[in-house]
Amino acid sequence: MSCLKEGLLPLSQEAMMFYEQVSYHEYEGISDDVSESDRLALDLGRNNQMILRNHGIITVGATVAEAFWRMFYLEMACGLQMDVLSSGAAYSMPSEQICRKVRDQYLTDFFPGYYEWPALLRELDRSCADYMR
Repeated sequence: MSCLKEGLLPLSQEAMMFYEQVSYHEYEGISDDVSESDRLALDLGRNNQMILRNHGIITVGATVAEAFWRMFYLEMACGLQMDVLSSGAAYSMPSEQICRKVRDQYLTDFFPGYYEWPALLRELDRSCADYMR
């Protein structure tokens, strides 16, 4: 996804939740320049997710649960887009109105990570009880 010029397209419900809320940062090489952190913060702006061109994706949130939730669904949206594009078939692009509607529904009706995070921690407790040592 980070290598595609068009970036994240609103091809799925998961992608639409991030509509007009994904920042982009141009690739600067292996991150060994501390000053890049200022440029990363500037490029991220008020968004909570960013595609690092030719590198990958990052997310932030008010909590670890929110940052994880954003990463989980952004990664899913990227994977779905790659599946669609690799099919070679024509794809359907929703209208801007629909994309904004879906995004706004997520902004007002969901609490990122509220349900998922406790469930993931319970699973971790079951599968790897000594992780806190």
